[in-house]
Amino acid sequence: MPDSEKHNSQDQWERLNSAFDEIYALSAEDRVLALERLSVEEPAVIDELRSMLKASERAKQERFLDAGLLPRETDLFADREEPSIEAIGNYKILKEIGRGGMGLVYLGEHRELKRKVAIKVIKRGMDSDEILRRFRLERHLLATLDHPNIAKLLDGGTTEDGRPYFVLEFVDGLPVTEFCDRNKLRIENRLLVFQKICSAVAYAHRHLVVHRDIKPSNIIVDSSGEPKLLDFGISKLLDPAGSGVSIADTALGMRLLTPEYASPEQLQGGTVSTASDIYSLGVVLYELMTGQRPVQLEGKPIIEFSKLVMATDPRAPSTVIAKPITDLRKGATGGQISPDTLAEHRGDRPDKLIRRLRGDLDKIVLMALRKEPDDRYLAAEQLSEDIDRHLSGLPVMARPASIGYLAAKFARRHRPQVAAAAAALLAIVTGFGVAIWQAKVATDERNRAEARFEEVRKLSNLLVSGWDEGLGETAVSHEARARLAGLSARFLDSLSAEANDPALLKELAEAHIKLGHEFAYQLIDTKSAEESISKAESIARRLVADAPQENTYKDVLARALFKKDEFFGHLNMNDSLANRTERLQLREAIFTLEPNSESATRGYGMALADVANGYLELGDVTSSNEYFRRSIDAYRQRIELLSTLSDSPDRDRKIAGSYAVITDHFASRLGDIASAYEAAAEGYAAGKRAYEGNAEEHDNIVVRLMTGFLFGQVLQNMGRLSEAERMFSEIAVVAKLRNDQKPTSYFARKEYDAYLELAEIAFLSNERTKAFELVQASDEVRRRWESGDSHRSRSRSTYGGAVHLTVSGKLLVTMGAVKEGRERLLAAAQIFDEITQREPQNNLRSANLLASLYVTLGDVESGIGVCGPTERPFGGVSEQAGYCLPGSVSRPRVKMATGSGGTAHYRKAEQLYSKLERENMLTRREVGELELVRSRLLSNGSLLARQALNAN
Repeated sequence: MPDSEKHNSQDQWERLNSAFDEIYALSAEDRVLALERLSVEEPAVIDELRSMLKASERAKQERFLDAGLLPRETDLFADREEPSIEAIGNYKILKEIGRGGMGLVYLGEHRELKRKVAIKVIKRGMDSDEILRRFRLERHLLATLDHPNIAKLLDGGTTEDGRPYFVLEFVDGLPVTEFCDRNKLRIENRLLVFQKICSAVAYAHRHLVVHRDIKPSNIIVDSSGEPKLLDFGISKLLDPAGSGVSIADTALGMRLLTPEYASPEQLQGGTVSTASDIYSLGVVLYELMTGQRPVQLEGKPIIEFSKLVMATDPRAPSTVIAKPITDLRKGATGGQISPDTLAEHRGDRPDKLIRRLRGDLDKIVLMALRKEPDDRYLAAEQLSEDIDRHLSGLPVMARPASIGYLAAKFARRHRPQVAAAAAALLAIVTGFGVAIWQAKVATDERNRAEARFEEVRKLSNLLVSGWDEGLGETAVSHEARARLAGLSARFLDSLSAEANDPALLKELAEAHIKLGHEFAYQLIDTKSAEESISKAESIARRLVADAPQENTYKDVLARALFKKDEFFGHLNMNDSLANRTERLQLREAIFTLEPNSESATRGYGMALADVANGYLELGDVTSSNEYFRRSIDAYRQRIELLSTLSDSPDRDRKIAGSYAVITDHFASRLGDIASAYEAAAEGYAAGKRAYEGNAEEHDNIVVRLMTGFLFGQVLQNMGRLSEAERMFSEIAVVAKLRNDQKPTSYFARKEYDAYLELAEIAFLSNERTKAFELVQASDEVRRRWESGDSHRSRSRSTYGGAVHLTVSGKLLVTMGAVKEGRERLLAAAQIFDEITQREPQNNLRSANLLASLYVTLGDVESGIGVCGPTERPFGGVSEQAGYCLPGSVSRPRVKMATGSGGTAHYRKAEQLYSKLERENMLTRREVGELELVRSRLLSNGSLLARQALNAN
């Protein structure tokens, strides 16, 4: 036979064989339609195909195929009746929740643990050798996969009738597309959820597992928004040698897949690789963006699926949503969704949604959906990384790197122009800015030299972390320091986008944490702080997902979450508690792996205390106390670990710090002053040892002052005033010595705060003249600090001065010097008001303090006074910048005065608090203050009305 005839014969046989496989699985009605269409498209094979189908039907009637070694495809998808069962192994069966070609899935409950689980078991009659092999393979694969976004294998075994089963964690949630639509997630949030899916797929690929059936129903999102990848039932184990041959390949061409989400090579029966999962991820992403699939297969015969996918070029997502589309949840004939509804599901308007998808997202989705596997993203990490670049405003790999495109992206990222603030900043922009810009423009420089990469990386990291060491306190203005840090972080951003290096990503996360702190506490720039902390959290979550056993990544994530809660937790106390709980889980995981590490134990103790305070904010005192006691146990364990080390100032300093935390828990939270005294005495002794071991070490000086201050407060709280006086006098001497040698805000504050504590003790001891002299001594230290040039920021000094005026003003009013105290409170209010007016977009801290101060002024003007020394919970006068709420005091408050002079101040407080209330920016304490001031206004209003009636 000539070669051309052999070739034609081979092609005809392949078409015939493929057509038979697909048509044989159809129902009788669909078969007729498919054969009619095929008679026009493939007349050369139609007669032979009809003969093969008739022969197969005769064989089926004679049960000839039942003797085969493997089940037929029709058997795989047949729904056989299963008798009801009540239990499998140690699990009670609650109900059936799913079934597929090979098996059934039940919702079960462990008899003892009462934990709900999903149980997968082979159907009766499906336990052929091949099906058993595939089922056991799935169980084996799941046992090797440990990722937070992959459903975990919990148990396994064999039923009484010999069928294998395995037990998975039960994910109570919705398919990812339905979850996103129901919660109206914006495009950005959908992309973040999708990145977690990519992380799970990438993890499976690294373990040589290809899922092969990625679709929304196999991605369930729980109520917390965490997606879980399910059903590895048709997954494929790759040959680690990279031959492309499957170790567990599909037998006899059985195609156990979902055609709408399958790659072209899967539909054609070709070699399946990780690129096949990339295509399926592209289909899911397309649906998340548009509510539609790239190729419409609904209602089409199976025989046409492969041809349609290969012949159809998907439309760009931004072009799909301009017109009504098919509602996928209702099938091919189930109705349509309007552009308005589609956009509403994505929290947007149609025109804005089109603009949001146009450009980068169009290119990213279409690159994942390319027909040829080699043209798609090389890995799931690369797809996720391109999404990350898009979200960060960086150029994406899916789009040609033209100069115009790169320039536009660069300009968009750098809208707030970075001003030249110092010679160092100018040197960086000149010396390295051009190099990095060229690296972005030139596509052939993506693999730039490792030496230059390391140099720029080290330089950028140094600038982010080396402010104190390199620049000093007065070398550069405060704003310039923040800009310098911001530019350095952007350099690291650019580098990390092109090098998927975990070490660099960790450094970047660290940099953003520090930058967020700088923006929040130094520049009071809330928006920039939130952006930096969000970047740190995103990077850290990526690192933890990729390496779940690496404790250093968990530590970075925990610190990013801590800063997020520290800056923004007050906005929603329930969100804050959820944040604290996640941090505790991370710290507990670290502690479990490192039980003999004092630093891991300390982190665990701190996290327990944070959760305790979270419950306290929500009013759950019982839960709060339980966590405080657990925190005390953790810190005691840390002290035991430290006590085994050789004597050193460092060891004693850490022991002192642990006792300080225990003291605070007992005194401030649990009300156990006797236990607080024991811990405070131990902490003071350890702090003194550290100081005497090296009196020049800054940290030793700090711990000496801190433990002494705390011990003095405990002594004062116990009524041991003479001992407390000696302790605070000692603190004042040490702080003054250090502040004279090297002025810092910490030493200055400890000195003038110690004088205020001594003034309060003198007042309680009926030494009024001495008390007033000590207040003046505190004022003098504060004035000396403000007149110097050693502090970094004049604005911070002004803020600190207002706090000092507030505290000393309250103390003077309590001591009976109402006029002097009132003048200080009014001066503090003026400063806080100026700060608030100057920075209206970042005025949270100042506005809250100002509102609380107006409440105090209102009470002073109305003759009520302020909280006295015996009315406060544990703590010294210098810590009581806030107002003392009724219920937190140890004796009844003064009755409401008959005067109404405080009404104007109460109104100012109510206006400020009401504004913050509308923005959901009040803490629980401040909500109490708002209720209090409204009651004051109501009482004063009634009084004024009575006075008006009497006058008439």
